[in-house]
Amino acid sequence: MHYQRVLSVLVLLLSFSFSAHANLVNNGDFESNDLTGWTLTNGANPLTVVDTLSPHSGLSSASFGAFQSVDTISQSLSTTSAAVYNLSFWLANSDTQNSNTFEVWWDGALLQSWVDANPFSYTLFTYQVTATSASTLLEFKGFNDDGYFGLDDVSVPEPELLGLISLGLVCLVSFKKRHLAA
Repeated sequence: MHYQRVLSVLVLLLSFSFSAHANLVNNGDFESNDLTGWTLTNGANPLTVVDTLSPHSGLSSASFGAFQSVDTISQSLSTTSAAVYNLSFWLANSDTQNSNTFEVWWDGALLQSWVDANPFSYTLFTYQVTATSASTLLEFKGFNDDGYFGLDDVSVPEPELLGLISLGLVCLVSFKKRHLAA
């Protein structure tokens, strides 16, 4: 019975920690219906917007449709040096002519690049990344001559969430071992 009480308290504390630790990305779901929180750097023929045409979830997503020149959206995230983060986002490509490029950058390092990609529906991409300072630049760069890259639900949760879950599991295992030994 005591074990169940401790487990209930731990689950309750973890649920509060989930709500207390936010996504480091401001407006990663683009639900503000604009690029609030992001810095847009247009190429020579810009066409990167937030629209409601085909989001992955919610009502809005970012659409990269610049013609033969790369548009960039970027955001500086508050990070902890040497901490490991999980970056995730949903990406789609509507271009059937394969004249496109899309890149993901973390702290000046290229994580992934799509060049002349075939069309694909929204797909989840995840990366485990390490911060090198207290501020980390996240960038998405792209153009799409005959369609759009749709970007949505960009997320970089604080790493404490994973640490709290791990700590809770260690405590549970330790408590269970002590309880069984007694």
